[in-house]
Parts: sequence; C-alpha cells; structure tokens
Amino acid sequence: MLNKQKVLFLLAAFVCLHIYAQDKHFVINYYSGNKVEATQTIPWNSRGVTDSRSQKWQLEVDSIVVDKKQGIVDYKIRYILLSQCASQVSVGVSFCFDDWSADNFVFVPSIVYAGNRFDKKVMSYPPYWYNREEWRIDMPTTTTLVPSLEKYENYGKIELTTGNAATPLMAFYSPVKSKSWMIQCKQGNQWGDFRLFMYRKIKVLSKYLII
Repeated sequence: MLNKQKVLFLLAAFVCLHIYAQDKHFVINYYSGNKVEATQTIPWNSRGVTDSRSQKWQLEVDSIVVDKKQGIVDYKIRYILLSQCASQVSVGVSFCFDDWSADNFVFVPSIVYAGNRFDKKVMSYPPYWYNREEWRIDMPTTTTLVPSLEKYENYGKIELTTGNAATPLMAFYSPVKSKSWMIQCKQGNQWGDFRLFMYRKIKVLSKYLII
C-alpha cells in the first residue's frame, strides 16, 4: 500500500535511434493478487491524472540529453500519490513500436536472446536429452520452457523482473535497418526489483518497464 508517497525510478542510458515510431506512455496497474485487474495508460505529456480508482497522481519527468546524435537520453520519472493511499498498485512506463518485424533481435542479458523464439521441449532439471533417437545434426536450437515471444505465431509475451537479467535492460536490433533500441533502468527501489514486460501483437511490440 502506498500512503502519499513518491515513487521514483530512473531510465538510464535510454537509446532510440528512431528506427520506429515510438509511443511513450505512463502506466498504472491495479492488481487482484498477482493478476492485473485494471490497466490505465496516460499520455506522456500529462503531469497530473485521476486514475480509474479515483486516486490522484502527480507525474514528473526530468530528462538529460547525453548524446543528441545517437539519441541517448537519461530520464528520471516520479509518480507522486496525492490521494491518501492506493492499494495493490504498480506504476511504470510503456514503449510501443509500429512497423515491427519478427526478424528483430530482442535481447535481455542472460535470459532473452532473439526473443527466445526457439523450439521448446518439456523436460525436468537438469535438462539432459535422454532419448538418443531424437539426437540429430540438423536439429534446430531447442530450449526448455522459458519466457518467449512465439516462434510461429504473431504474438507472445515475456514477463520478467530485473533480478532475472544480468543487467537490467531491454533491447532490440533491426537487421534490416542496422540500428538498435535499448532501455536500461536501475535494479529497483525500496519496494523491490522492477519488472520488465514485453508484449508482441500483430506487427507491434510493446515494452513495459513496471515497478
């Protein structure tokens, strides 16, 4: 429960080389247990909002251009709860990209490579391949069940915490345009690790950094 508190997180070394239209929003999620019950997106230029649960928030964004040529910007984002309290709530920022290609290499250090769009096999730990009849030289890259964007479908989602990654960042590389996008954040705050969400719909990838 938040009681008239300030929620602060940093988006450090935010990189976007403008390879796609990028739509930034503030996000407020309300939960029932561990399931999202209500989501509200708020325009990036908003500085105050009353959410769907009638809670009032003040939104602040400080930005410093680190490298204008490469599009590197550091953001400091504050959610200030003006109401008395808010329960089972998380706040964050979403980035939505159009003109998305399934060939983009989606990356989170130590846990997501190429969106983990590989063949999957259900097996217990340690993941040893016991059936020798399935061993073959031309076998495609195959993993156990891990968070992934779908290999054969035009959708998928990955939900992580910053503790799952060797470095708390999300990135993708466009082989067609030979350019990349990356966002790096702090590990977390006094309430714990941040969350990293990636949702892919038809020709769209939305990336969520959620507290």
